[in-house]
Amino acid sequence: INADIHIYVWEFLKNEFLRTTIRQAFDKFLHSHRHILYMQWTRNDSSLKKSLRMHKKMTEALIARDTSHISSIVKKHWEL
Repeated sequence: INADIHIYVWEFLKNEFLRTTIRQAFDKFLHSHRHILYMQWTRNDSSLKKSLRMHKKMTEALIARDTSHISSIVKKHWEL
């Protein structure tokens, strides 16, 4: 996983979301990448932590179908 982890995570979630729920996609991502994520986490990789927090917020917003909240998160983190 490179420095563009948030893009990688987002692409993974988008692809998985076509077949499953966003929560299942996020859980699957965390499970399948747990060793890499743990190594980065223990190295205090702040970009990874920020990315995981962001995607947790995205997951919660998507579950709530809160489109305005989703838009604000996307704009804030990707500066679109």
